Amino acid sequence: MRYFLTLLASAVAAYVLGFVLTVPANPELRVWQGVDQRRKAELAEVRAKSPDRPVIFFTGGSSTAFSIDPAIIEGTCGMPAFNFALPASAGAHYLLHQALEQTKSGDVLVIGLEPDFFAYESDNPAGSLAFGLAVLDGQPSATVGGDTFGNSLSLPEYMTMARPGPKYLVTLLYRSASGKGYRYTPEDYRYHGRMETPVKEEGMPPLKLEGEVRLAESGRKLLQGIKAAADKRGVRLCYTMPWRWTLPEDAAASREANAALLRDIGQIIEVVDDGTNGVATDASFFSDTPQHLTAAGSEARSRTLAPALKLLLSSP
Repeated sequence: MRYFLTLLASAVAAYVLGFVLTVPANPELRVWQGVDQRRKAELAEVRAKSPDRPVIFFTGGSSTAFSIDPAIIEGTCGMPAFNFALPASAGAHYLLHQALEQTKSGDVLVIGLEPDFFAYESDNPAGSLAFGLAVLDGQPSATVGGDTFGNSLSLPEYMTMARPGPKYLVTLLYRSASGKGYRYTPEDYRYHGRMETPVKEEGMPPLKLEGEVRLAESGRKLLQGIKAAADKRGVRLCYTMPWRWTLPEDAAASREANAALLRDIGQIIEVVDDGTNGVATDASFFSDTPQHLTAAGSEARSRTLAPALKLLLSSP
């Protein structure tokens, strides 16, 4: 009996340690939880001042977090705007759910998910970042999309996601030993949720597309699911493709390839046509990845998008 109790106590201790390493001790999670809390606090202030005023929300992966400037969107569209994007590793269901949860009838939700979420067949698995944020927010089912997609997190899934994987442990140990910590910090936060990093990565690989990029069946289901949830909530839904760095000589082919995907998406939800099809050729606009924009890149992206979004929203 004593042996059994010892084994049980060891298992419980191991699980608790794993959970601590995965959630409270996760430096990436701490940064993005802080970002999430600041966005929600600022949104609450705006709602309190003008409860009936519609709000424009943006969601997507980090390519949206580092590119959309709510201040520019507000100045052009005349509506409060917030950037609720998070790293793509959180998973599509969580990224969409957590933003839609902030909306109410009359609001606008602009999806800026990376094209890969739609173009490649996937079951769109949830990430550990989504799990941590959802658990800390007291809504574990949000990890897999919650009420937005009619999903819930089972106990076995919860137990599995609470355990740190080998890759995470190695990364955590390396960061601790090197003193480098997580790349992004609370100081990277800008107005209403935009992120901006001072890190500049040299030698980034440009994107080159050849042939049409089409909507996968899993991408179609993802769009149909969020559209149904947005319609039920009375929220207007549209899509904008994030900018990705492309060499000038490859820009035309890449825009044509993306045009096919945008047409497919446009059959399900509205698409904001800013004329770029997700292609940008100025390398100076990108910071630490070929999809994260600098301050200048974010301004250019937002000033290109804002009038196109205003035009779309002016139509019924």
